[in-house]
Amino acid sequence: MWLGGVGALRRTEVLGIDPVVSLCRLGTKDVTGIVPENQATFWLVDAAAPESNAAAYVLNEAAAAVELFRAEGRTVLIHCVRTESRTPAVAALYGARGRRVGTGSLGAGSAGTPPRQSEPHVP
Repeated sequence: MWLGGVGALRRTEVLGIDPVVSLCRLGTKDVTGIVPENQATFWLVDAAAPESNAAAYVLNEAAAAVELFRAEGRTVLIHCVRTESRTPAVAALYGARGRRVGTGSLGAGSAGTPPRQSEPHVP
């Protein structure tokens, strides 16, 4: 598994990357050499909105995509624009889910609510 910014998309072949999990908008020429069925795209707005659960849902769906690709034994690139918040958040969530540890400290769970790793998202 690789973490990177948009620039990493130019190195997928060199790094042996099969699928790409994108967490930002891309142009039609940004992803080359990766067939569409090996691309999972999730748009996540970098804005805190406590009344909305969309961020937790999107992060969990992206982590689930990584899990599916990794279960197939594939080398995945997770990327956003600059690898500052979205990419590390999905990588941390993927790691936490895989080890069955609580995700509350990652910001994906609610205080006082036990984590539910078997669910596709954490409400």
